[in-house]
Amino acid sequence: MKHFLSFHLFICLAFFSVHSQVMITELADPADNDSQGRFVELYNYSSGTVDLTDWSLTSWTGSSGGTSTRDLSGSLDAGAFYIIAGSISGFTTVYGQSPDISGASVASRNGDDGFILFNGNTIVDAYGTFSENNGVFTYDNGDDTCWEYSDGRAYRKVTVTSANPNFDDSEWVVFNNLDSGITTCTDYFSGAEHEKNVADMGPFVLGETLSIHENPSFTITPNPVSEGNVYLKGLPKPVKVSLYNLSGQLIQEQITSELLDVRGLSIGLYLLRIHHPHWVLTRKLVIE
Repeated sequence: MKHFLSFHLFICLAFFSVHSQVMITELADPADNDSQGRFVELYNYSSGTVDLTDWSLTSWTGSSGGTSTRDLSGSLDAGAFYIIAGSISGFTTVYGQSPDISGASVASRNGDDGFILFNGNTIVDAYGTFSENNGVFTYDNGDDTCWEYSDGRAYRKVTVTSANPNFDDSEWVVFNNLDSGITTCTDYFSGAEHEKNVADMGPFVLGETLSIHENPSFTITPNPVSEGNVYLKGLPKPVKVSLYNLSGQLIQEQITSELLDVRGLSIGLYLLRIHHPHWVLTRKLVIE
């Protein structure tokens, strides 16, 4: 019986570990494009493909608390992004790339609204604050909060590598066009000078999706690497490549299309970011 319980616990922990790494990474309400440029972005930070059959995204309206839910579909590969847009045609016109699914009532939110990512009935991730009692949810109004991003955007910090069912503003960078007067938030910028337009919607938006189309053969080898160079194959031209540790510290940066010198770096997990004029791609790099 002990062995069965241990195995069952292992399976549960493994399930939670993989699925807690599918998370909300960006929300956009661009000031210059009304509802056509709004979207919610998910990212799979785990090392395995996730079946999204039982997944859903719920959003609530900040002023009224009314909710909308969009069931997700398909699967999400390791290191891939998943875009939920208010309008497929509108999003494609604005960004030049199709989203994964549309969800007008879910994704077309104006910045004072919250989101919950579900796997079945389990809360995996959340943007915004709410309470739950025996399955009954009470949603907070996002006006003048650390998570309001009206006419702006909110994106997850690169150092956050797993989902959080309890919203923590320290995990986010938020831009709000409205002057909220809040001074207690971690990385929160409000006022008209901090509005964000379509051109400001990086670093995650379309990072994986677009790069698959432009660089179908892009690879990083060897990975893991023990010494010497990492070879970047499939980049169309020299680009800026940045390497961060898990504390978010920039370790090195260079312009290259082929080689990244990792000699002298400590053993561990790093985040490699490749900056293209139209997208930014993030990959994990292991040095052993």
